[in-house]
Amino acid sequence: MLYNSLYFIIIFFSMIAFSCFLLPRHLFKKYKIYIFLSLIILGGLYLRLLPIRNYISGPEASREGVILQSDANGYHKMALIFYNQGIKGIFDARNEIYKSPEIPYLTAFRTPIYPYFISLVYKFRGVDPLLVLLIQIGLNLLTIFLIFEIAVAVFKNNYLALLAAFLFAINPLAIMYSGSMYAESFFVFFFTLTIFSFVRACQQEKLNRFMMAGLLLGITTLIKPITLYFLPVLFAGLFFTRPPYVKTWKKYLIKCFVITIFFFIVLTPWQLRNLALFNHYSISFQQGRELLVWRVGTCMAWTQNLSKSEVWSSLQKPYRGINNIFERSQAEQEQALSYIYHNPSQYLNCSLKGMKEFLVTKDISSDVGLDNKFEKLQNSVSLASNYFRSFNVDKKVAKDMSKVYADLLLVRYLIIIIGLVFLLQDKKVRGFVIFSCLSIAYFMLVAGVDGYFRYRYLVEPIIILLTAASIWAIFDYFKKCLVKIRLSNKKTE
Repeated sequence: MLYNSLYFIIIFFSMIAFSCFLLPRHLFKKYKIYIFLSLIILGGLYLRLLPIRNYISGPEASREGVILQSDANGYHKMALIFYNQGIKGIFDARNEIYKSPEIPYLTAFRTPIYPYFISLVYKFRGVDPLLVLLIQIGLNLLTIFLIFEIAVAVFKNNYLALLAAFLFAINPLAIMYSGSMYAESFFVFFFTLTIFSFVRACQQEKLNRFMMAGLLLGITTLIKPITLYFLPVLFAGLFFTRPPYVKTWKKYLIKCFVITIFFFIVLTPWQLRNLALFNHYSISFQQGRELLVWRVGTCMAWTQNLSKSEVWSSLQKPYRGINNIFERSQAEQEQALSYIYHNPSQYLNCSLKGMKEFLVTKDISSDVGLDNKFEKLQNSVSLASNYFRSFNVDKKVAKDMSKVYADLLLVRYLIIIIGLVFLLQDKKVRGFVIFSCLSIAYFMLVAGVDGYFRYRYLVEPIIILLTAASIWAIFDYFKKCLVKIRLSNKKTE
């Protein structure tokens, strides 16, 4: 009943939004920006409900099997531990659940915030993954609003902000991931909130804002540990936004210190829990495993023309006898670093290939169905094909549309490169633009060989902000050129 009434809710709010056009002219002019933003958000809601409409209308018993695929199933299992044991139970190193071989591995591999969020939803209405997706869609819509607010705060242009909000509202990655029980959309919301808080902190010069930025970055890292080393990027952003002169170096260092302290305040409880359980002060054992398997293993498979699964299995085989998963991860990391040290040129070439795939790739997977099995989707173009098929478009037409999407991605990067020429000349926005470029570079470097499009989605809000700003800067340049031409023509007349 709850899910079937969703479309009526959309129609109701759509009628309210469109009725705003009947307002008196002076009121419409006053609130038109927020009216247009509301319409963009409503459009984004409709697009995000399309891929999951079969879950809403289908039988409840079949939902879990369809939604809980791959990583989603891992998050679900860890959420059930929180659901049954509570926070105290999962932090208690003497808990009986840790005698099981699966649970220590599961809770040490995944960071806790997203599974805990899922468990809270389960406590509200029982174990219902669909409700998790609907709340995620709501958070994704809030991300649209945050992108709008960041653009207004930085560029002081409401129309540019609307363009950025619109670009994120129709983004295929945002649409598809908000409808899957993966941590990506949840991460993107908190990462965007972190950027918003950081921008406000730089503008208002208040320490409590920097505290909030540090706390939010800590929460974001406990959703996905990819931002574990993001602090230097924030410090660089602060440096270029508010360049510290000789007399203000002390203030700059205090701000950096405040961000760092509150960042680690969030991480410390989970690190202490892992120290008590596994005798390792770390938030996850992902680092060694991912470096050996996903980075080095993928590189070896590419250079030797071998199957990835075979290479991954052979690389992990020598360490399966090590019981402590953190010690195993440490040994795997040492082997991975040894390979990189002895094969630097091969690893560099593979990393460059991965970075290219991070941005866009034109390979199309042979078959993509709307089943949320993301591990079958090889790249963002395949995901786009999946997205277009959610509109009941023919498979061949969907693939053609996805190729157009790939070309548009290339055009987008060209627009950003041209736009940077104009944006870097503006002292008011230069700091944020440099910070944005460094953020994108950070995620590209962390993705490395494994240039999966999921990593690009994590920084997509920043890419979209740069895209919107670049489009506006180019448009503004040509507008000024036209004005100069008209003035010169009038003089000659």
